[in-house]
Amino acid sequence: MKAAVLSAVMAFSLLALSPGVLAAAGELDSTFDGDGRVTLDLGSSDEGAVDVAVQPDGKILVLGRAGTSSVLARYDSTGALDTSFDGDGVLVFASLRGAALALQPDGKIVVAGTKQGNFAGDFAVARFNANGSFDASFDNDGLVAVDFANDSNDEGLGVALQPDGKIVVVGSSDANQALGTGTIVRFKSDGSPDDSFWNGGFASWCCNPSEATAVAIQPNGKIVVAGWTTPGYDRVHTRAMLVVRNRANGGLDSSFGGDGWVPAKFGVDAQAFDVALQTDGSIVVAGHAGDGSVSDFALARYTSSGKLDTTFSGDGKRRMDFSGGADEALGLVIQPNGRIVAAGFAAPLHHPSDADFGLARYRSNGSLDLSFSANGKQRVRFGTNDQDYGFAVARQADGKLVVAGQATLTPDQYDLGLARFLGL
Repeated sequence: MKAAVLSAVMAFSLLALSPGVLAAAGELDSTFDGDGRVTLDLGSSDEGAVDVAVQPDGKILVLGRAGTSSVLARYDSTGALDTSFDGDGVLVFASLRGAALALQPDGKIVVAGTKQGNFAGDFAVARFNANGSFDASFDNDGLVAVDFANDSNDEGLGVALQPDGKIVVVGSSDANQALGTGTIVRFKSDGSPDDSFWNGGFASWCCNPSEATAVAIQPNGKIVVAGWTTPGYDRVHTRAMLVVRNRANGGLDSSFGGDGWVPAKFGVDAQAFDVALQTDGSIVVAGHAGDGSVSDFALARYTSSGKLDTTFSGDGKRRMDFSGGADEALGLVIQPNGRIVAAGFAAPLHHPSDADFGLARYRSNGSLDLSFSANGKQRVRFGTNDQDYGFAVARQADGKLVVAGQATLTPDQYDLGLARFLGL
């Protein structure tokens, strides 16, 4: 599966005319609810968006949470709730704790996450029709959950769709060892587990503590998974970013880095939270590097063979600081021109709870794109209060960028937040 606008733009990749004022890439889009920002309060004190996707018709679908329930909300291009979706634009359901969403070509909506049981959680997938109703053709009631071992603690975190309609979900499970490892499960289009996928439908990494957080499907059918691991766990507990590539049948792809998985060490604790594929086969992951209240946006790029790409920031890795505090990239998109957009949150060093939506754009070589918000970075807050966290980003067909997360308008009241930026 979430400020003051930075200094005036000095380089333009797009000029847009909006009520007589010139705007450029990285600026809030004033055509979106008047100021580029939308919030949704569902009556719970703990709410926020965890993923976002843009439909082919331009409508924006947001996955979020409200207390112990999950939320799907759909907006039109102006930022208004789409009342053709479940009657009022908002669907609240408690069948699973949603973490990631994907859109099928037929308009159906796939949500992956965790179904919490009495003792432990299970990987879970729900599928909805385009109007927001549960799809009864998916495991008879629109929901499927799998437990890899009796009462194992399983958590679904990312999802991707194959061209043949199969659904790949990634996360973590302690089915194989108590510490938990990254796990992949594949479902058929009808919701049943795909027994042809490795070990009866699922595969786990072994043997260090690890977690799979995001997944993408290559054109050749291979499965690219991002997350983190703890190399040399018995000696060093520092986590490293990790990319794993599996063959279409679930087995590790030994042509990728020699054994199928490649860590990226930053010298400090590092985790990857999203992954995106470039047209040349390169793989980009985004996350954070750092500890506690001091961390940075962190990106790594790998070649198609699994080596860190030295044409990207010299060694394949890039750290970027907003203001010396806690910065974390949680969402990632690649623009058609190859520029890389990472979204998340940024907080100053001496006020770690004063977080804002953070957005950064990089050139293909890893340098910040100075045509984006004048210095490559953008911070946005929703009100006078702190604690605004961006969790996901999506790109519209017109190039605009939509970031979803958690917005705080009043103290201790967290709502779903959505912001749209000019992106060309």
